Amino acid sequence: MKKILKDLERIEELRYTMENVCIDTKIPLERWTDHQLVEEAEYVLSCFFEPGHINHDDRFGDDKDLAKNLNKQIRLLKKFIKEYKTKDTAWTIHLEAVMYMEKGTV
Repeated sequence: MKKILKDLERIEELRYTMENVCIDTKIPLERWTDHQLVEEAEYVLSCFFEPGHINHDDRFGDDKDLAKNLNKQIRLLKKFIKEYKTKDTAWTIHLEAVMYMEKGTV
C-alpha cells in the first residue's frame, strides 16, 4: 500500500469521506491520484471552518471530547496536506481559481 493511503487511513474524517466518495463514484481508493486525495483533504479541512457544517458546529459545541478529537483531525489533515501537496498541485488549484474568476462568476 502506498504511504499516502496509509496516512489517509489515520485521519478518520478523510477516511470516512473517501469511503463514501469511492462508493458514489465506483472508483476504488487505490486508483485516486495523490493530487485528487490532497484536493479531498483540503475539502474536508474546509468543512471544519464552514459555519453551519456539522464538523464546524461540533467543534464549538458542548461535547469537549468530540471537539478535542475534531481538532486532532484538523492537525492531521494539515499535516497530510503539507506533506503531499506539491507545487504542481498548488499551481493547478490557483489556475482553476483564476479561470473561475475570469468567467465572471465571482
